Amino acid sequence: ERALKLQIAQLEAAMRADLGERGTLLDRLTLEKDSNKKTDDEHRAMHLKYLEMKEKYDDLAEKMKF
Repeated sequence: ERALKLQIAQLEAAMRADLGERGTLLDRLTLEKDSNKKTDDEHRAMHLKYLEMKEKYDDLAEKMKF
């Protein structure tokens, strides 16, 4: 009986450690997901700015031909 109680205590400790690791991994995953979304949003904004600037450049280049 004492051996079983010890084994149960060890298993409970292992479960708590696993849950702690899982929580840490989930936190890191959430941070990475947020960082990725921010980078994606910045990329989209920069791409739109690039397209706007390219259009202005093309318009000016066309006007310079005349």
